[in-house]
Amino acid sequence: MTGNENQPVPCLLRVFCLAIGTLFVGFCLLGVLVSPVLALTVEETKRAEALIPLLEGAQEYWAIGEFVHLGPPAVPVLVTALNHPSRRVRMNAIEAMYLIKDKSVLPALNTLAADSKAGIAGDGERRG
Repeated sequence: MTGNENQPVPCLLRVFCLAIGTLFVGFCLLGVLVSPVLALTVEETKRAEALIPLLEGAQEYWAIGEFVHLGPPAVPVLVTALNHPSRRVRMNAIEAMYLIKDKSVLPALNTLAADSKAGIAGDGERRG
């Protein structure tokens, strides 16, 4: 035995290996966590559109939760729900948009707020 076998790896080499390993893991996680889905698939869009009538009734909270689960890609479907004849559907669509917290809904909400005929209250109702 030469006696060199028990010597630790030089500190600089150890730090370098640790840094490379950390960067590799970090970039792998970054790719998984940061790569958002920018749009719904055709099937997901159909499913989201089928949720709109469920925003009124016994399953409305479940439907809101499904929209929140779909996240920002579901916003265009929720924007179409703002023109639904049911006041409750419109209110719950706004609730889902609030919970998603995507700023892309602001133009649609501003248009809705400015249009007195298509307002949320509907039929001259005023809630206060």
